[in-house]
Amino acid sequence: AAADRFFQRTDEKEINTVFLSWGAFKSASTPERAAFLEQAHENDLQVHALIGTRGHDAVTNAEEMIPEVIGYNEKRSSATQFDGIHLDVEPGQADLETFLQEYQTMLDGSRTDIQSASGESINSQGMALSSAVGWWWPNTAPTKTQQVVGQDALDYIVVMAYWDSEQEVRNRLSNIVSNTDTPYVVAI
Repeated sequence: AAADRFFQRTDEKEINTVFLSWGAFKSASTPERAAFLEQAHENDLQVHALIGTRGHDAVTNAEEMIPEVIGYNEKRSSATQFDGIHLDVEPGQADLETFLQEYQTMLDGSRTDIQSASGESINSQGMALSSAVGWWWPNTAPTKTQQVVGQDALDYIVVMAYWDSEQEVRNRLSNIVSNTDTPYVVAI
């Protein structure tokens, strides 16, 4: 019933891509996971595995989880595979400059160098790759932020412009996208 309500809402709101938490997804049974992904695809939704990690080990943790998603897809029919990976990798209290340099390095090889045990990659599976970007990052590390935002490995970015007034959301979005041609989605 919850899944039916979810798909009804995505249809009503004209949502075409959903991010499904990889951590929560792993806690569901194999039949439940397959059924949800199949139902999502039947409802014309793209499903991306959301890899969320934060803090000084965030980049390393994400790099270790990407092969898990790729490996999951290897054993499934296309109807029950993820269509992409969304990285919600955040610095937490870590030094932003250091974090962004590590993130940039990881993204450089994310499409081909990060592989499952059998050698599959994001590219070999034709998956999309996106990343969340904090609106506040350019305030501390403008050059490093632009390098991450403009990373060729990313199909698009998701700007975390969280706020409750339209003008402030616009300001936060502009803080990221005013200097890039990278496609973006705004998270509010």
